[in-house]
Amino acid sequence: MPDGEHIRVDDTYPAQLAKILGVSVANHGVGGYGPVQSFLNSQAVVPLYPQAKVVILGIMYENLYRMLNSYRPVLYEKAMDYGLKPYMADGDIQPHPGADAFASVDSFRGYAVDAFENDFWAKPDSSFPFSVALFRAVGTNYFLFRKFQKQFRRLGVPDYFLAFSQQRVTTQLLRLIGEFADYAVMAESRSPCASTFARDSSLVILHRLSARKLRCPPADEIS
Repeated sequence: MPDGEHIRVDDTYPAQLAKILGVSVANHGVGGYGPVQSFLNSQAVVPLYPQAKVVILGIMYENLYRMLNSYRPVLYEKAMDYGLKPYMADGDIQPHPGADAFASVDSFRGYAVDAFENDFWAKPDSSFPFSVALFRAVGTNYFLFRKFQKQFRRLGVPDYFLAFSQQRVTTQLLRLIGEFADYAVMAESRSPCASTFARDSSLVILHRLSARKLRCPPADEIS
C-alpha cells in the first residue's frame, strides 16, 4: 500500500504493476501510515474488491520505527500534534484510543503525557542535573536506533541493521506479519490466491529473519 507523495502517481509500483500485468491495481497507500495502520486499513478496503487475487502489504525499513510508536510527536518532533495511532506492543496490535482521547483537553493531554513517558521512543526530560538526564538519554531506544546507528553510514553499514538485530523489535514485526497472514487465511474462501500469497510472503520473511538466528518468543516472554 504505497503512497505516491514523493513521486508521480504513474511511477508508484501499483501503477507500474497495472501497466506490466494489464490488470487493475488499487493503491490504498496513505502518507505517514505505518504498517499497523496499513494493515488495519487493508481490512477495511479489501472487502470492496471481491475479485482481488493478491493483497500486498509493503513494509520498508523505516516502518519498523512507526510500528512501535503510539504518538507521532514522540518519534517525529515536527509531526501533527494530534497524531495518536495504533501500534505494536507485547506482541499485539494496540488500538487507537478513539474519540474518548479527544473528549476534553485534559483527556488528550493524559494520552500525550503517557506516550512521552512510556512510548518505545520515549526520551527523558532535559532537566537538572543534566549529566543524569544525558546518561538516561544514552540508554534509550531513541538514541540507539535514531541517533547512534546513523553513525554506521560512514562505515558503509546500513543504518537500520541495529533495529533488525533487536529481538524486541523483530518480535513485533513477526507478530504483525502473522496477523496479516491470519487475516488472509480468513479471506481464503473469497480469494484463495490472496491468502496463499500472504502466507508465502510471510514464510519468506520469517525464513530470512530466522537465518539471523532470531527467536520469536511467546507473548508472556516479551518484556
